[in-house]
Amino acid sequence: MSDFTVVGPGGSISAGRVVAIGRWDSAPVRREVRRARAEGKLIDLTYGHACRWAFFMDTGHVVLGTQLGQDGTVYALVQ
Repeated sequence: MSDFTVVGPGGSISAGRVVAIGRWDSAPVRREVRRARAEGKLIDLTYGHACRWAFFMDTGHVVLGTQLGQDGTVYALVQ
């Protein structure tokens, strides 16, 4: 079973499928988010809250989140 971690209010992702994590305030990350939106590969798990992180998945999807997982769980797995 996959190890899921919370990335927003009510949203979780499979930590094992994360390839990279980027801060939302980075211009290259925002460009990739626009590209993913145009291709239909953007998943927004912010539920209207301010976006802080973009998670790049092994499927080519980009997931927007408000937190980095419980106690930095996702960050530790990507390192």
